[in-house]
Amino acid sequence: MDTLIKCPSCGAEIPLSDAFKHEIEADILATERERHRGELSVAIKSADEAAAKKALEDAARLQESLRADAAGQ
Repeated sequence: MDTLIKCPSCGAEIPLSDAFKHEIEADILATERERHRGELSVAIKSADEAAAKKALEDAARLQESLRADAAGQ
């Protein structure tokens, strides 16, 4: 039989295993959310850098194309 603890707020009796289970779940969830935030931040930064690099490359190709057209006329 589980050991019961009494809730100081409402007086309900709660199995001790349930009390620990919820605390552990909350800790794990908080840890995973923080890890996810970090991974998301890295992914966003990487995508921003890739988009900026592609934009510069596209602009350089367009500029070269325009120069070649201007030289041909």
